[in-house]
Amino acid sequence: LDEQGPEAQPLDATRRAIPAFSLARQLMAELASLDKDFHRIMASINDRETPLAPAVRILNRKLAVLSQSNLVTHCHLDERDIQQISLSQGGMAARTADDWPIDSAVRIQLILLPDYLVLSTNAKVLTSDAALDGFVTRFEFQDMSAEDQDLLSRHILRVQQWQLRENR
Repeated sequence: LDEQGPEAQPLDATRRAIPAFSLARQLMAELASLDKDFHRIMASINDRETPLAPAVRILNRKLAVLSQSNLVTHCHLDERDIQQISLSQGGMAARTADDWPIDSAVRIQLILLPDYLVLSTNAKVLTSDAALDGFVTRFEFQDMSAEDQDLLSRHILRVQQWQLRENR
């Protein structure tokens, strides 16, 4: 797996629903929508025109950090649960503890870092290959909503931009 790829909750946790995951997903989607609106408005405000613009940006960042902290607390996330995954618009590959049967239908719940994007989608197991620490399982996303596809596309683009900057 790509060691610099996005991170997510482990797939083994999908066999038991993450508490409050559905609510967390809804709230983080609403925050993402509000943040998009915020950035559109702030783009039209020149920092030299108003000294409040930097303060408003700082307050927005504080709210983002608080919402991420709240997500970590309410979904009972632990650093040990974070792993590297290989992610694309159509699916993903990740380390799993179990050998998943090919063509199995699964529900995948992801919290993608670093922006704490919460996604929940159906998937089909494409392959499950033995690895040193379990298995590498590849999934194809099924029936992902248009909104989630858009959020996933933006997340992948942000991670790729970050990786390009890091490699310079």
